[in-house]
Amino acid sequence: MHNRLERQQELFELADSQRGYFSAAQASKIGFLDRVQHYHKTVGNWLEVMRGIYRLARYPSEPTDYYAALSLWSHNRAGLAQAVIGFESALLLHHLSDVLPSQTHLIVPKGFRKKPPVNVKLHTATLEKLEIQTQQGVQITTSLRTLLDVAGSTLSPEHLEQAVQQALSRGMVTQDKLKTAIQSLPEKSQQRLKKALGTK
Repeated sequence: MHNRLERQQELFELADSQRGYFSAAQASKIGFLDRVQHYHKTVGNWLEVMRGIYRLARYPSEPTDYYAALSLWSHNRAGLAQAVIGFESALLLHHLSDVLPSQTHLIVPKGFRKKPPVNVKLHTATLEKLEIQTQQGVQITTSLRTLLDVAGSTLSPEHLEQAVQQALSRGMVTQDKLKTAIQSLPEKSQQRLKKALGTK
């Protein structure tokens, strides 16, 4: 009985760090056998949100929690997340602009082979460690990297300007850093960001 309670507590702590989600592989590692996993799914303790990805049924939810499930979905065989929330989806998590993306944008490394779930758009890129931060167990691009990415996307000029100005006013990026980073972008992206900054 004690071991069972310990396993349940360990699973809850793990799920709590991942917005209520966990994978079948993670549950197995804690000690939940296949038949026990099947039981919890059958009686409704665990909700299967996609193949091999579960959510604790009574865990409180927020609209962006699904990002944690997608992070688990992207795990490689070593159990490491391959996807990073980026572009408009990262703007949403950073609370920059009032854009409401119609798709979830994930940045994945070259060679990533998994077929994305419905309404998920994959972008291939090599991200440096300094361009990634963790927010409630989910990897997202930093505010600076996010602004650079959306400058080259279809994000409206109004939303781009709003995101840039909010990031500056909140101290999330500095004007000097942004001006320096802009120089590495294609000409069109540079012009869009310079306009959002109010510079030529």
